[in-house]
Amino acid sequence: MRKVQTPWSCLDGVVSRVFSFLAIIVGAVMIAVEKRLVAILMILCVIFGAILGGAYVAVFMILVLIGGVLAFFEKPKSDPATDSS
Repeated sequence: MRKVQTPWSCLDGVVSRVFSFLAIIVGAVMIAVEKRLVAILMILCVIFGAILGGAYVAVFMILVLIGGVLAFFEKPKSDPATDSS
């Protein structure tokens, strides 16, 4: 069976790679910066990557989604230098 060529056919593999690398970069930033905005960016990156990348990418993006959700609900660490007790 012949594959139908569309104007977006050249972007089939590119989109999944872009969102995968973006998830890696946002994950590294999420380790250094403990803010919820970075976790939200990770979750959005995973959702778009899973939808646009296909089923194979979506299976592996589930693990990244779990990491983003855990980072979103993480308690902020208290700094011992500023702790009064």
